[in-house]
Amino acid sequence: MADMLVKLYSQRKADNRDILAKEGITLRRALAIDKQPIVNFISSQFNDICSG
Repeated sequence: MADMLVKLYSQRKADNRDILAKEGITLRRALAIDKQPIVNFISSQFNDICSG
């Protein structure tokens, strides 16, 4: 069987932030203070798919 691993560290990083910024979208790394709002969003959006 062929090796199916992908070396992600060797892939070129796509930076589309300028395109997203034109759409009013910003990307940033989540911080510890963001945990509860993220958990609340996931619970409200995906609770019917995967409860718990």
